[in-house]
Amino acid sequence: MEARDPHDVNEVRGAKIE
Repeated sequence: MEARDPHDVNEVRGAKIE
């Protein structure tokens, strides 16, 4: 999972945190 877009990172981080 490569986080390049701020939006993608936010969604990925939120899902990971949950």
